[in-house]
Amino acid sequence: MAIDLKAVEQLATDQSSLKAAAGLAKPAKWSGVGMSRDAALIWVNARAPALIRTA
Repeated sequence: MAIDLKAVEQLATDQSSLKAAAGLAKPAKWSGVGMSRDAALIWVNARAPALIRTA
């Protein structure tokens, strides 16, 4: 699942948010990416010292 950079730029509230998003854009940072059948919900597991789940 790829997320368009232009979409991220439009959603970022400020430059620091955009910079943080760019750091997280690397596929190695994520595992277990998925979404609901209607694409209304997307979830990921972040690779970090401890498992972080976000939706």
